[in-house]
Amino acid sequence: MNKTINCLMLKTADQRCFFTHKNNYPQLIEFARTCAAEISVVKTHNVKVLELSELAKSICNHGKQCDLPQYELVEVKLPPYIPAKKSRQKLLKQANTIAAHVKKLFLDYKTVSLANLESKFSKFGLSKSALCNHISRMRAELKRQGYKVSKIKRGEYKLM
Repeated sequence: MNKTINCLMLKTADQRCFFTHKNNYPQLIEFARTCAAEISVVKTHNVKVLELSELAKSICNHGKQCDLPQYELVEVKLPPYIPAKKSRQKLLKQANTIAAHVKKLFLDYKTVSLANLESKFSKFGLSKSALCNHISRMRAELKRQGYKVSKIKRGEYKLM
């Protein structure tokens, strides 16, 4: 605990800071975006570097945090994400656009893939789970209409 190390610092919206290993970055991206947290690489010493399970418990425990140790900011990997407020009308328009596109792909007997939806609708700023929900809803609707939708592989579906 006395040597200087480079690690990730996760700073939550309520200004609490947690330190974890740099290789945990991919697992923290969605959390940081959802909770408006900042992820930075810092150089520090005398700090407890948490594993993911310990980090989750610490974040959920809203008790008083100890004094923040001294650190040197190396790089901000992910600034706090503060989404712009979208009107209900705009959200519905986006949802209808995606649903129409997915339905057209299915009815044209083309493959519907999560990866393609992510790239096509990246400007909407939706998560993978939101896009998966659009695919799932359209699959269910088409099944109710008597179509057979088959899973080709993970994240890819096609009408049979």
